[in-house]
Amino acid sequence: MNCNHLQFIDLSYKFNNETLYWGTSTRFQHKLVYEGPLLANNLSYYSAYDYSGAEHGGTHMDAPIHFAEGKWSVDQIPPEKLVGEAVVVNISVKSAADRNARLTVDDLEKWESEHGAIPKGSILFVFNDWGKHWPSYEKYFGTATKIASLYRFPGIHEDAATWLVANRDINGVGIDTPSIDYGKSKSYPTHQILFKKNIFGLENVANLDKLPATGYIVYALPMNIEGGSGGPVRILATMKSTTNRAGINFSTSCGIFAVMVVAIALLHVNLA
Repeated sequence: MNCNHLQFIDLSYKFNNETLYWGTSTRFQHKLVYEGPLLANNLSYYSAYDYSGAEHGGTHMDAPIHFAEGKWSVDQIPPEKLVGEAVVVNISVKSAADRNARLTVDDLEKWESEHGAIPKGSILFVFNDWGKHWPSYEKYFGTATKIASLYRFPGIHEDAATWLVANRDINGVGIDTPSIDYGKSKSYPTHQILFKKNIFGLENVANLDKLPATGYIVYALPMNIEGGSGGPVRILATMKSTTNRAGINFSTSCGIFAVMVVAIALLHVNLA
């Protein structure tokens, strides 16, 4: 199956020495092990690196177990849950006016009045236009310090999380800020409410300004860390309806193929 015709939008930031992390979490490190020729192996060039860093930094996934005991770790999330229709709720106007803005039930109901009910199995993104601050730590977090109690950035209100759990069947939520809970939160209720229902979170999502409210399929593939509470994630979006003359929906068929590949990879890891 050839999926080269598809055009993808990358919703992930690159990991490098500018990658933003929460508080005093271990920053991303990418250390050279070797670069150059390996004459003994008749190789003109070879390179290798060691890398390390906290699970929760840069564009990453929060697995449900991050805030809900006994729920899915990264490696336990079913592959089919990592793919879904993208729902983008734009609250950037109120976020520009108030760093403590949050997605509310009213925002969700307004979105649905314009676009229809949030589809089953979708991944809901909250767009605050916060990517304009990346990678400035002070502008992104709202403080130059690493003190979490001083953080100020938008998030998702716990009432909205409760409404989603009670009324819709989504796979995950994503946001273009450091956390799905807003910066002033102390007990992270939105995390708790969603994760108890095995709804994962995607944080520090990039390029949400390139996605419309509907019409895209999203693939969110995290590093497959056994028992992980989260990890780096590559998030890709492509148009939902790319159909050829024979009536074959390439986005759907290639998406199914991608899920199959991930499932096989997971099976291989679990059997290893």
